[in-house]
Formats: sequence, C-alpha cells, structure tokens
Amino acid sequence: MITIAKLKSLKRSTALRKVALILSSAAYNGAELPPGYLKQLIELISGFDETDSERLRSLYERVAAGEPMYILADYVTSLTSNSLADWDYVTDEGMLDASVRTVRDFTLVLDRIRSPYNIGAVFRSADAFGVKEIILTEGCASPEHARAVRTSRNTVTTVPWRFISEKELREFLKNERINNPARRIFALELGGKDINSYSFPESGYCIAGSEEFGVSKDLLELCEDVVTIPGGGTKGSLNVSVSCGILLQRWFSSAGSDS
Repeated sequence: MITIAKLKSLKRSTALRKVALILSSAAYNGAELPPGYLKQLIELISGFDETDSERLRSLYERVAAGEPMYILADYVTSLTSNSLADWDYVTDEGMLDASVRTVRDFTLVLDRIRSPYNIGAVFRSADAFGVKEIILTEGCASPEHARAVRTSRNTVTTVPWRFISEKELREFLKNERINNPARRIFALELGGKDINSYSFPESGYCIAGSEEFGVSKDLLELCEDVVTIPGGGTKGSLNVSVSCGILLQRWFSSAGSDS
C-alpha cells in the first residue's frame, strides 16, 4: 500500500489517480483500508485545487458510517484527468486519435458560454458529431480550463478551436455570407423553426448562446435561420450543452456524406 508520504511527493494529477485506484480497489475488489489511512487520503486530496472538499468530506463521513466505498471511489475517480476508456480510439502515444473522426463542414460558434462544464460537454458532442471547428466569443470559458478538459474527456484536443471577439466575428460572418453563401448561418435559439422539420445545410455555421443570455442580437441579425428544439417540460429552455448535443446529432445524421 502506497504511503501518504509518497503520495504527497507526487504531482497533483498523479497523486489523484493513485488515490482513485486505491479507493476503487477497495470498493470493487474487496481490499481493506485502515480507517486512519482512508482519512489521511481524504485529507490529502481535499486540499487539491478544483476539488469540492465539502462534498468529498461528506462522502467520506458516509463511508465511515457504513455506506459502501464505491460512492467515494466513483467521485474521486471523476476528479481525475484520466479520460481514456477501453473503447476509445487512441494513438501510440496514448492520446485520443483525431484522425479517426468523421469531420463535416460544420462550424459551431459559442456565444458567451461562461461555464467550463458546459464548454467541455459541448466539445464532447462536437467530437462525436462531425464539427470541423469551434469558434468561441470572448466571454466564453476557456477549453483549457481544468473543468472543461475533464468534462470533455480530453476532446478539447480533437476539435480545433479559437477565440475571437464579437466584433471580429460579425465581420467574419458578414464576409462569409458574401464569399461563401453555401455555408448557411443559423442560430440555436427559442422561437425558431422546429428542429424536427428543419432542412439542415451540408455546410455552415451554427451559433449557440448560453441558457441565461441566448445568442446576442447582433449575431442573430446575421443568421438566415433560427432553429428551436421543442419540449414539453416546465422549463422554457434546455441547458446549452444538452441542446447543442441534440442539434449536432440531427445535423450530423441529416447532412451529406462523410468527408
């Protein structure tokens, strides 16, 4: 069993993965952890950046009171940056292999999405559904934020992206409407055409805004269409990462052949 002193000598990401493995082994393989050792493990990782210490300690107290170890092991595992699964496509260097992606002429524009969790979740859908590039307006959380990387399961490395100011974006899209009219510009927003009957373009730009602010008025004015996802719940809108996932799957399924 690795000592606490040894764990303290490791860099954060390595120590966190080690602790996740220790807890998972105890949870799923019947390994026994001395109570004092378990408490020291929790004290160690609760001091790491990006760790919800209150939740971590709450789960530890539940386990100490007799609840199953897996509730703690699964949470600690979710904090690690080890995002590869057995079914992932990876390179010889152990990175996600972007060359296996089916990429279509889709550009996704994210307008002022401030949550790194939402940014990461959007990237994961973009990786799955053919997005060639993501453009982020200033005000979006960075895809390089630790929470975005973790939520994306490292797909922030497989979908090209760039930041641009809204002013620069407006000029760029105006020029695209003139020089590349086949690349249709549309927005994912309330009050538009039903996504179930919308004729998606083979090539284009989709602009998505945050649930709180939506797409800015200036950007909406540049859009040729607005697309809406109908629903039957009590909330008037969906989380942006969920709505982007729905839209991208429909666009990917309806548009063209593989590129």
